[in-house]
Amino acid sequence: DIQTFKTPAGIEVWLVSDKSVPVTSLNFSFEGGLAHDPAGKPGVARLVSIMLDEGAGSLKSQEFQARLSDNAIQMGFTAGRDAFYGQLRTLTQHRDLAFDLLHLALTQPRFDADAIERMKNANIAQIQHDLGDPAWLVARSFNGMLFEGHPYGLPGAGHLASMASITRQDLVDFAETQFARGGLKISIAGDISRDEAARLVDKAFGSLPEGGHPQKDVFFPPKYAGKTILYPLNTPQTQVSIGAAGIARDDKDWHAAVIMNFILGGSSFDARLMKEIREKRGLTYGIYSSL
Repeated sequence: DIQTFKTPAGIEVWLVSDKSVPVTSLNFSFEGGLAHDPAGKPGVARLVSIMLDEGAGSLKSQEFQARLSDNAIQMGFTAGRDAFYGQLRTLTQHRDLAFDLLHLALTQPRFDADAIERMKNANIAQIQHDLGDPAWLVARSFNGMLFEGHPYGLPGAGHLASMASITRQDLVDFAETQFARGGLKISIAGDISRDEAARLVDKAFGSLPEGGHPQKDVFFPPKYAGKTILYPLNTPQTQVSIGAAGIARDDKDWHAAVIMNFILGGSSFDARLMKEIREKRGLTYGIYSSL
């Protein structure tokens, strides 16, 4: 029983009320995300996503984290390619506190210098690790080739040069433009009524500005048909990514194509590719296909 309604502030909510356990879960997203990183500075959205629970309002990082952990509140953020996602999970008795903390994170993130430095270093360590991972390198090279000239072609976590150039102001500017009610989507499930959900949603999101990122044209034609990139590495295994133009989701044969791909390479050890090339011949550790 999915209830859809608008709050007094005009925010649309999808709600499933279930009082079987005293827990409320909230998922939300803002249009934007990694595709709206500043020019030449990939990784800003990623840094913002891991900085929002590092202090907000008058609460410094340790104080903010203590409020969450002491009250069994789970809060997290993820910067996707086309949207910026958030999750909140709380016991019924701590609901008001949880939504207060979420409101602070979205409207008054501190972005303290020590926290920025700590998270930058953590992100740099991950990038350096990835640069030694053949699977990551082949995916990065493939994406960069296929989407050259488009934000999709950039590394979502940023690169070493961008980590050095990103400033606190970049994070502030991104948060101010990203967190707006235009394009905001919200779903709630758990021990909460419609009236209470409306009140808490407006508490967390009601003061955000009306604007938002303009809707993007989601279609981007692949480039470099027939091109091959070879990246030699001193490793005993070879990673290969292959791609070609596929089928649109609104094509009348989309569902047939999904079943075809499941048979060919989408069903792991039950797939034809895995049976023929790994199990029968022992030529690869893994081989998969997807649409």
